[in-house]
Amino acid sequence: MVKELISWFEDNKQLWSDSDVDFEVRKPESGGLEKANVRLKTRSILASITAWEEGALELIVMDNNTGEELISEDRNFKNPEDMRRFLGDIRDRLNKLL
Repeated sequence: MVKELISWFEDNKQLWSDSDVDFEVRKPESGGLEKANVRLKTRSILASITAWEEGALELIVMDNNTGEELISEDRNFKNPEDMRRFLGDIRDRLNKLL
């Protein structure tokens, strides 16, 4: 499922590049639990999306000014299609906050 997160980010990178968004991708390291993390940061929010190979996904969005947690969700996916659908929903929710 790590590939789905990285692919989702690559598909949406241009959208965020055109905005005032800083982003970073951390890809799997060799050994240990495979996971990838995408971080998006603007003046107002910081979003972190982490996917693990077995299908777990964590989304955290915080207000950059107050530190208040705006969104916190943990999901487990059994198939890549469900994860891709949820990542599409995340993209739409983040675009409203950006």
